[in-house]
Amino acid sequence: MHFKAELKDHGDRRVVRLSGALKGEMSSELTKLLEGTLPPVQLDLADLVSADDGGFATLALLETRGADLVGGSPYVCFQLDRERGRKTRWNSGD
Repeated sequence: MHFKAELKDHGDRRVVRLSGALKGEMSSELTKLLEGTLPPVQLDLADLVSADDGGFATLALLETRGADLVGGSPYVCFQLDRERGRKTRWNSGD
């Protein structure tokens, strides 16, 4: 599965829409892409299907640097919470 990062500027905010699978070398490429970009940066995770451990670590790192992570699937959000070291309570929809 391929990975794609699409940048769009909306006023004073940069939105980066991520799609596919964030793995390996693409994690470092994403970090390089956003180097020097001042907040606010929003990472739209709606089309992110999966990531390896390095990918989730990169997303968590970007969040600590001020990126706003939005739109992740329950799987992506769960993995990010694990990466952040937080306990997540799954809601099965009951």
